[in-house]
Amino acid sequence: MLTLPIEAAPESRPESRVLIIGRSENVLSEAVQILRGKGQAAGASNDFADVMNLFDMTGVDIVVFGGMVPPDTKELLRKQISDRNPAMTFIQGFAGIAGVIVAQVQASLTGDARAQTGLAVTYDPQTRTVDLHLDRSADVQVVAWWATSFTPPEPRSTSQVLLDAGLPAGQHAVTLPGEVPSQASFVTVTAGDAVQALIVGPMPAGTTMASFPQSPAARRPLSNRIRLVYRDRLLDLGCRRVGGGAGLVGVDDAGAGGGVGHRGAGHGAHLRASGVNREDDRIAGAAAGRRQGRRAARGPLARAGEGDRLG
Repeated sequence: MLTLPIEAAPESRPESRVLIIGRSENVLSEAVQILRGKGQAAGASNDFADVMNLFDMTGVDIVVFGGMVPPDTKELLRKQISDRNPAMTFIQGFAGIAGVIVAQVQASLTGDARAQTGLAVTYDPQTRTVDLHLDRSADVQVVAWWATSFTPPEPRSTSQVLLDAGLPAGQHAVTLPGEVPSQASFVTVTAGDAVQALIVGPMPAGTTMASFPQSPAARRPLSNRIRLVYRDRLLDLGCRRVGGGAGLVGVDDAGAGGGVGHRGAGHGAHLRASGVNREDDRIAGAAAGRRQGRRAARGPLARAGEGDRLG
């Protein structure tokens, strides 16, 4: 069993406290490490039976459930957690991929940033195209993630940066390269501080216990179209040069959409990388706005090194 207390990195001032409940120890550890590095207080556990005793849920803001948490166990924990903390935000992880889980958490915390940038993302499976809309210019990064092995207990995955460039306001499109499979694949989009995560290809049957409604492939009319062809050529976008070519966000029992998390009874940071990022044994898989009131109720968040109450 693995249990990591909810802690923040030294000298950080986390705006939220995140608990990830899942199966894979490698994914849990990596996701916690990344979140702490991005300034959040994060912890994790795969001890489903004792997690309510291990953590003080009144001091947690977001709970992420991994796909291998049995549905009955998840519903029981949701009820127990909501009874203790009605304002809890629940996120259903898309897959056992740490980078995707982190993006889902970031999406739940960047609602204001999405409103400012006007970031809207849709995926058209027929053309394998990700359509992006921006109300203002922004630095945009699009990353594709996909599973490469489902062998338990530690599946594997890989990722590839498809776009990393400054884009003007308007509509843009990124076409997925052939390397991105039609199953167990995902895309994360960062525009300034706004983040969205999207399901591109669903998990194969038997590899997850989570279920997601199929999201509509609605598309905006495009005035500016960016077609990125992997390993073909670089496209000149003004003063920026871009190479590559890409690739929907989710939350517990919600359709894929822009980072809206379910609330218990009652309701980032950039994924900057470069090149192909192999993630061996790094698997596991949205709502801001109520933090201010809760902080006032329970005081400032613990500084670095102050773990969650265990036991």
